[in-house]
Amino acid sequence: MSDWKERLGMVYSTNPDFEYTTSTEEEVATLAPEKQNLRVWLDRKHRGGKTVTLVKDFVGSEADLQELGRMLKSKCGVGGSAKDGEIIAYAISEHVEFAGVHSGDATIQFPAQKLYVETVRRIKKISGQIARELNISGPFNIQYLARENEIKVIECNLRASRSFPFVSKVLKINFIDIATRIMLGLPVEKPSKNFFDFDYVGVKASQFSFNRLQKADPVIGVDMTSTGEVGCLGEDANSALLTSMLSVGMRVPKKNVLFSIGSPKQKAQMLDSARQLIAKGFNIYATLGTSKFLAEAGIPNTTVYQPSEEGTPQAIDLMREGVIEFVVSVPKDIVTDPQNDVCYHVRRAAIDLNVPLLTNARLAAAF
Repeated sequence: MSDWKERLGMVYSTNPDFEYTTSTEEEVATLAPEKQNLRVWLDRKHRGGKTVTLVKDFVGSEADLQELGRMLKSKCGVGGSAKDGEIIAYAISEHVEFAGVHSGDATIQFPAQKLYVETVRRIKKISGQIARELNISGPFNIQYLARENEIKVIECNLRASRSFPFVSKVLKINFIDIATRIMLGLPVEKPSKNFFDFDYVGVKASQFSFNRLQKADPVIGVDMTSTGEVGCLGEDANSALLTSMLSVGMRVPKKNVLFSIGSPKQKAQMLDSARQLIAKGFNIYATLGTSKFLAEAGIPNTTVYQPSEEGTPQAIDLMREGVIEFVVSVPKDIVTDPQNDVCYHVRRAAIDLNVPLLTNARLAAAF
């Protein structure tokens, strides 16, 4: 298997340290210290925290996180059908969230809105090479990481993806029918390129049922947690995103929004959104660290306190009273035990009190 990947020049990482696949504390201990750190970040990012409990004593540096994060940017996917290794129909969709969110939970836009033309060209080229090498006849989907014009293959699955129905409706081309005809040996024709020229955008938003899961931390990550999805069309990406989010139960706040953002980088991602909210007359409430960060950036806000902190007003009390109408609570990248995260109780209260909640900085900024 590795021979054809090398022949196509497919490399999963430019850093050989990322090629280790250790999964136990004993295996990690055999690596050099710098590789132990990299392994911890990889496990935490890609395995939903399952390995963190085994390697929790190994703490990586900020440089390790930045090196791994260099490629953890945009995530996109190709779904399509091929016959005897030749791609017959395909669709390239893009995640609104950065990589690290399961494709079943991600908010997906089609056609891709922020990928460079060269990136799209490379994705098509590599997808075609993979289809030929595997001699695919039937449906397939390939997941990619993309940063600028650099792309990495995450995986290739020889099955229909969950985005098949979505892109079929957006394109008005029945991908399942094409795949079925191929597998039955019936004749198929490539769709005309004119089908890919349309003046609207489709966005698929996921539906969650955290209100039925007592004490569950309502965050999205590498493990799929959604229980449904809605696809909507709009004349541009913003209108399609808004419609899809409203369709899965999100509500637009009237006056007051709570920010509780984890890392400095995530806080910085929300600055423009915070300024826009203030400009539109909204009031921003923020937990201690976020409040200080916003104030230093010149953004007026009201400080609120977590249940574990002394002081008033308490964030959860304001939610109960109906003062806070919308919550943006983004956890730090790494959370080994959600219930030990001080922000967990605010997120959980938002679910239990039916207050709209977003836990992803990029999705919140887009919304």
